Amino acid sequence: MTAHFDPGFVARQFRLDGKAALITGGRGALAEAIAAALADLGCDVALASRHEKDCEETAAGIAARFGRKAIGLRCDISNEEEVEAAVGATSTMPAPRGGGCRRRFRCRAGARWSTPISPARSWPAAMPRGT
Repeated sequence: MTAHFDPGFVARQFRLDGKAALITGGRGALAEAIAAALADLGCDVALASRHEKDCEETAAGIAARFGRKAIGLRCDISNEEEVEAAVGATSTMPAPRGGGCRRRFRCRAGARWSTPISPARSWPAAMPRGT
């Protein structure tokens, strides 16, 4: 059996069209690089940090450059209510054309911790305040 390899066959395997990502720690060069990479693959992005204005500015640049939906949010990840609100805002980003389920994922830009992420009792230990 001969496989059919046409131009772009690898890139199509990594497309994220119809998906949305919440990037916490969403200000600065690392968050912008992550958002740009995801948007370039077709993903809508929400950048969130304690510095909402910075996130909004980065999101506006991503939207202008890549033509994807991008929003900036305020979110202190040590505050569960703010995290829930950020997840909710990401969940309400427009669904893909034709409706259907939108899959979402979250990415923490610039975090490091050694505590496993588990139920709420370990939330503060697993999510240190950074940006």
